[in-house]
Amino acid sequence: MNTNKHEHDCLQVLRYKDFVERKLIGNRTTLRRWMEREDDPFPQPIKLGPNSICWRCSDVEAWFERRAAASKGGVA
Repeated sequence: MNTNKHEHDCLQVLRYKDFVERKLIGNRTTLRRWMEREDDPFPQPIKLGPNSICWRCSDVEAWFERRAAASKGGVA
């Protein structure tokens, strides 16, 4: 069994603590505000259980890339 291929096929997810550890966000209020944006809201979370959510890493990376591109164009 090729475990490398399996590792790359797995869904990579981020939890709130991952955002904090990577210094992408400082508090839950900011995250909530990003999710409530009218234009290009932050990706919706995946519910893992009654008190546990996560986000697809690829969705979050794409969102940050769009925001970075928008800020270069003068739109934030």
